[in-house]
Order: sequence, then C-alpha cells, then structure tokens
Amino acid sequence: MDRVYNMKISYQGEAGAYGYTVAKRFGTPISAMTFEAALDMIILGDADQAVIPVENSHYGEVADSNDAIYSARSSLHIIGEWYEPIRHCLIGNSGDLNDIKQVYSHLQALGQCKKFLKKHNLLPTQYYDTAASVSMVKRTGDGSIAAIASRDAAELYNMKIIMEEINDNKDNTTRFLIIGKDSIEYKPDIKYKTTIAFTLHHNKGSLHTILNLMRDVNLTRITSRPISGWKYVFFVDFEGHIQQHKVMMDAIRERCLILDVFGSYKQGVFEY
Repeated sequence: MDRVYNMKISYQGEAGAYGYTVAKRFGTPISAMTFEAALDMIILGDADQAVIPVENSHYGEVADSNDAIYSARSSLHIIGEWYEPIRHCLIGNSGDLNDIKQVYSHLQALGQCKKFLKKHNLLPTQYYDTAASVSMVKRTGDGSIAAIASRDAAELYNMKIIMEEINDNKDNTTRFLIIGKDSIEYKPDIKYKTTIAFTLHHNKGSLHTILNLMRDVNLTRITSRPISGWKYVFFVDFEGHIQQHKVMMDAIRERCLILDVFGSYKQGVFEY
C-alpha cells in the first residue's frame, strides 16, 4: 500500500510507538489508547484506516489486538498487512547502563528482550505502551529506571539511548494488519492472503475436519482465543483469495457454528 498524505491512520499507543512508525508509512498517525479505540475511530469516521499488530516473529501473538479485531468483525475488513522490523533501544535519563535497575515497556517488548534483561539483572516492569514508557521515565527524572522502545521514541522525547538493538533476535519482526471499512477488489494477478475465524461444535475431530478441508492451501497462521465458557474462536490465515477457494469455503461454512471472513488482501513482504 502506498502512502496517502491526507489519509488518517489510527494506531494504539503514543507518538513514537511502533504502531506510530507503521502508521506514518501510510498517512497521518492518529493515536488511540487501546486497540478497540483505534478500530472505533474508523467506525466513527475519525480515521480512514488502522494499523494493528497481531503477531511477532519470536514472541508470538498479540492477544489483545486479535480480540479487538474479532469484536469489530461485523463492521471492518482487513485490507493489507505490513511486516515491520523491530529494533529495540534501552532509553533513559542516564546514559550509563550501570545506573539502571528497573526497565519499563509493553509486555511484548519485554518478552523480546528477555535475555538482555536477565544478562544485566534488570527488573522488567510492564507498561501499556513502549513510547508511553519513555514519556513516563522522562517525567520521573529517575536515573535508575529506563524504557524499551524505538529510536523514534527516544528522539521524540529527547531521551538518551543507552544501548541499541537489545532485542534477543536480530530478525525480530512484527506483523501488522491494515484495517478499513471496505473490502478490496479482487485482482487475479495479485498474491493474496485471507484471514478467517470460526467456532465449532465441541465434538471429537471437529477441528481436524476443518483443517483437512484446507489441506491444499498453505496455512500461514493458526491460533485460538477464548470467547466464553471454555468456548474458543480459531483464527486462520491462508494464502490465496476466497474467490479462488469457493468450494473449500462453502465446505468449511457447512461445518462451523460461525464462520467470519475478515478479508482477502495483498500479501506483505518479509524483509530482513
């Protein structure tokens, strides 16, 4: 997707968050406190699209964002995806690592820097957003605490970068979904990916039956989230457009309690 300068792109977090960096690639970033609020902005007309992180190459799914997308399934569509390289920095008031005792950041960022934190005996403390943790550390003026966030965040808040690329894996990448109000037009010359979600009867082999129906497509993600009373919704991404797999989709629909198609969209490119 190309950048459209007059397009408003909502994201979760504060300026300097990784969602902010991705939103800048497609338009003007609009901050939201939660993933739900970022999606509501589209429904209310305050944003044209949203960029929502759904999984990381090393720390797995972003549970809250998947829940938010599922809740908005009747109003919004997935229209694209973006793979963003994640390069975490240790940011603080002091420029000396030896001064730092405690580190704040989003749960995902802390998990992606687990080995670094353990090696330097730093206490990880969860905060709701990477960039917000930088802002909080700056307000305290405390030289014994630091934040994990992007270089963008350090520069925006005029804070010191103590160390760069502290993530445990150098190919650390987060996949963002681009969400909009309308689905995109099918073009046969484009490589697509499709995201669906379904609930099943609680019977032996019910999930196996669905996956067997998908044996001829390449599944790129499968995960589940609880919805109520030990009932789960399964999320599946597969290569191809739903129009290319009508027979398969009809067979799946017949065997599900509920089947939701979030959208077919152009495959993103993973680069490192």
